[in-house]
Amino acid sequence: MAKIQSIINKGDKILLNGSSDLVNGMYSIELLVYAALMEIFDTVDITNGKLATNPKAEEFLTLLDYKIYQTLKKSGYPALVSDFIGNYDKITENVRDLHQSLGNGIINTKDINSVKRLEVQKTIQNLTQQGMYKDFIAPVREGLYRNIMFGATIGETEEFIKSQVVSTKKKNSVLTRYVGQVATDALHQYDGSVNQVAKNTLGLNATQYVGSLIEDSRAQCMKWVGMSIIKDEDLKEEIDWALNGGRYSNKKASGMIEGTNPDNFCINRGGWRCRHRAFPILVK
Repeated sequence: MAKIQSIINKGDKILLNGSSDLVNGMYSIELLVYAALMEIFDTVDITNGKLATNPKAEEFLTLLDYKIYQTLKKSGYPALVSDFIGNYDKITENVRDLHQSLGNGIINTKDINSVKRLEVQKTIQNLTQQGMYKDFIAPVREGLYRNIMFGATIGETEEFIKSQVVSTKKKNSVLTRYVGQVATDALHQYDGSVNQVAKNTLGLNATQYVGSLIEDSRAQCMKWVGMSIIKDEDLKEEIDWALNGGRYSNKKASGMIEGTNPDNFCINRGGWRCRHRAFPILVK
């Protein structure tokens, strides 16, 4: 049992360090993105301390996505993302070791690789391509556009830029929060995906829900950690209870991912940004 707990602890550490290493690497990158965005003041007209549009400012906004992508490329961000992707192999090894130690069997490498390929591709898209554009670049462009069109002051615009790309001791920037959220969800969902493969291929009939609880833990996570083991015949009922906002310990279940069902529970677990793990076991 001590060996199994050691493997679980090792997996927890991989998940935690993987996302925190990526976030920590963002702080120096933020400064370069900040400098790139501050170039807006070289293009706009400024009258009585307020911004006004002109053709150069409009061109700056049109090319903003290219400017940010190029800044990230030169900052070393691609290498940071590449190092982060290396955690997928560590998670694969950890989950395989766990199921072998539990006596569940060996997960087929071919089954894992097909899942890994899709999850890595999705993560790269979210960290560097469509996801980055939709959730960070497009809102920044919209914010700068509004500031210019409605005559915001230099100070107001600079504060907006800082909130997007400069972290403080109390709060990370929008950019770094986005990267951190993607990283956390990506690693935990991949861990869950490999466990889901184990459940589907090794004939397992229950799920063990593990992890620590904190003051703002969701109701469903509090309940499931307390239960520890959820048998297959009870799993759908538990998921439906959470999706419907059931109550536990004076809290209402919330934050579940729509479409969560027994076939993807190990992946989705307690919802977005859930840091708990669900791995299948055999209950005789």
